[in-house]
Amino acid sequence: MRLGTLQPVAQDDPKTRSLLSSMSNVALSHYKVIGNYTRHDETARNLLKDLKQKIISGLESSTPKHENYLIWAPPGTGKTFFVKQISDSLEEKVQYSEINLAETDESIFRRFLSNQDKMDGPCLCFMDEADSRKGEAWLYETLIPYLDVRVHPDRRQVFILAGSSGTSIKEMKRNIMSRPKGPDLLSRIPQGNEYEIPAMTTGDKVLVTLASLKQAGRDVGKNVVEVEKLALYYAAVTPELATARQLRESALRCVERMPPGEDRVRYDNLFSPGDVPSKEFWIKARTQTPDLIGAYIRLEH
Repeated sequence: MRLGTLQPVAQDDPKTRSLLSSMSNVALSHYKVIGNYTRHDETARNLLKDLKQKIISGLESSTPKHENYLIWAPPGTGKTFFVKQISDSLEEKVQYSEINLAETDESIFRRFLSNQDKMDGPCLCFMDEADSRKGEAWLYETLIPYLDVRVHPDRRQVFILAGSSGTSIKEMKRNIMSRPKGPDLLSRIPQGNEYEIPAMTTGDKVLVTLASLKQAGRDVGKNVVEVEKLALYYAAVTPELATARQLRESALRCVERMPPGEDRVRYDNLFSPGDVPSKEFWIKARTQTPDLIGAYIRLEH
């Protein structure tokens, strides 16, 4: 999706504008959960830090350990990115695999699990959309044996089952319970290993954008030092940039448009030259958010 195709937001968002107006310097390290995954809300951040520590402990245990987790999170919160950052933090000490169960079929899933059998050392396996494929018995029937401790009892394995159906983990569990072998699947999730991840807030979207711009700069050899507040406002209030993945993708294109030698990300970098949404949004901003135009947030180490 090109940013030039986005439709501008018609109304001002006072909450987002107030947040950005109050920000001048941001130390991303203060909000880091793991790697480049950040959360603005303290409660969400500490919840995810606790989950991170439990997963890492299971993978780094000096004795064989087998743990299963069930995670619910609204779409777009970056579940996959969070787990991948945990894997990356452990470098080459852990084998990592992931699969989206909504996009697979029985034969592909069986091959995926067969490959798990061939892995040596600690293994971290992430399965997204674990609450999908309603009415198909093969999914849980195939998976359940791999969630048992008796399978590879001498290896450290962590299976993370994630989903986003319903409005909470309780509702997702009810959905799973109603499916063939659903109760058996849930019985493999130990008490204390169920987590409900809150939706992204406006502050989270701002942080994701800042962290993504900083990382995108590193990837292409540019040093992102400051970001114009209007660019962050656009990212925070534009519906087509609602998910963490969309924000990261747009950040990369934005950094690519920075002129050589520039260390500031400006609002204009969001768009290709001549894009109509850029002009329309900026015209509204002159009236609705003039304090964000030409004002910058500095990224601290």
